[in-house]
Amino acid sequence: MKKFQSYGFGDLTFLIVDVDRWSASLTETVLRTFGVRNCVFASNEADMMEMLLTQRPDVIFMEWRLKSDSGIDLVKKIRNASFESYQHTPIFMLTAMTDMENVSEARDAGVNEFLARPFSPGNLYSRICAMVANPRPFVDCATYKGPDRRRRRMPVPIDRRRKG
Repeated sequence: MKKFQSYGFGDLTFLIVDVDRWSASLTETVLRTFGVRNCVFASNEADMMEMLLTQRPDVIFMEWRLKSDSGIDLVKKIRNASFESYQHTPIFMLTAMTDMENVSEARDAGVNEFLARPFSPGNLYSRICAMVANPRPFVDCATYKGPDRRRRRMPVPIDRRRKG
């Protein structure tokens, strides 16, 4: 596991939002193999808001299914928190709810990365590294707030009509 500790995650704080404490502990254990020292937990909206304000996490891991709220609702609440420092915090959706409709809904809510459970440590590590190394610009407009949803760089089409 030594290969995972080269990126320098030791100074980052990770917030894990999940009602299943076993699942959250498993995520924490994997993060610790990457050299992460600071993990905080929340199982509902009130706990999450407290952690966002007091701990100032650098990355949020969110489960889709929570008891009173859905993870998507909490993602939207974070993204729509105008003038709050946590509005731009990267969010990973870690869930077993992986059909295409859910992935699209998470993307449209403002999730940075979507990873299916169960996940491999190597896959999680590479996704975190990719997010840190190549952050997507944050989009803030009337209909969407979150990371740029475009993954591929596509050329802008050129209008080839004759001017006449």
